[in-house]
Amino acid sequence: MKIREVMFAVLLLLAFTLPLSESIKNITLVLFILIGFYGTYKKVIIPKLDLLNILLIVMPIIIIIGSYFALDAQNTIKGSNTIITMNILFIYLRELHLSERKIVKLLFSLFLGFFVTLLWGYYDLFFQHTSILFI
Repeated sequence: MKIREVMFAVLLLLAFTLPLSESIKNITLVLFILIGFYGTYKKVIIPKLDLLNILLIVMPIIIIIGSYFALDAQNTIKGSNTIITMNILFIYLRELHLSERKIVKLLFSLFLGFFVTLLWGYYDLFFQHTSILFI
């Protein structure tokens, strides 16, 4: 399989697990970024240095520098971890060149994850009675 196809498969899994589980979402997000780094290492995926990518790289640097002047620097640095991860995700998403058909698949995967979460919540509410309504 090509690296871009593997990245798209992991992106579909990420979209599906987004509403379901925070831990699986983080695992697939890190997997997507690691595959992107591998593609960059193998020179299959080469991010362009246009204005948007430069800003996506500069923004976390500015946030980290600014966090040292914050009242709670440790908490600010923890928050910047998410920003760095999302910026790397967006840089590699731009390099996938998703067609309209792939975007439809991606949205279907996301909505399917929401539907599974809805069914899980209804089952939990009506059969398991672990909802806050029954406390």
